[in-house]
Amino acid sequence: LMVSVPPQFTAYQGFDALFHATEVYLSNTHNPMSDMVCLTAIENVGKYLARAYRDGTDMEAREGMAFANMLSGYAMMLSATCSKHPLEHSLSAFHPQLAHGAGLIMISREWYKIFAERHSCDDRLIAMAKALGKTDASDPMDFVEELVKLPFHWIRLHYLYPDEIDDALIDVIASQPKIVKYLDIPIQHCNSHILSL
Repeated sequence: LMVSVPPQFTAYQGFDALFHATEVYLSNTHNPMSDMVCLTAIENVGKYLARAYRDGTDMEAREGMAFANMLSGYAMMLSATCSKHPLEHSLSAFHPQLAHGAGLIMISREWYKIFAERHSCDDRLIAMAKALGKTDASDPMDFVEELVKLPFHWIRLHYLYPDEIDDALIDVIASQPKIVKYLDIPIQHCNSHILSL
């Protein structure tokens, strides 16, 4: 069954597993058991997600990602995720066609940068960067840099139903290097104001 999952959804699910683990690791309810589980999940994502994304028939990679996914679910039973997941759930609530994993990817870089720039949990961000594969990590931004290297190319803000296209939306699209620079809005769902632009 896992072999039939297309690359796009392999990435979305893989990032969801990664972000469950990273959020639990950063949460104020983490504990020694959840830390161990989270770091192991992050290591497996770092080792196997790119491979599973590139070759869906790579069973070692699929098993590694299944293990990471199971561990990240277990981590949430031991502790809790942070604000990133509720933020994404709001995005998906307003835009039901937005896949949960895609929404998490969209906000991840900026969300983790907040922690890195404020130096609120440097040691944890560095540990997560090392778990992802940057063994010489020494700066909290190393995690953000490793994160953006993971295997997804573009996110299409497709099938969104905005009431208006405002400067804020245009700025988000323009500033994010991995968001396709156009909106795919089905014409039948546009209001008359949008159609007049």
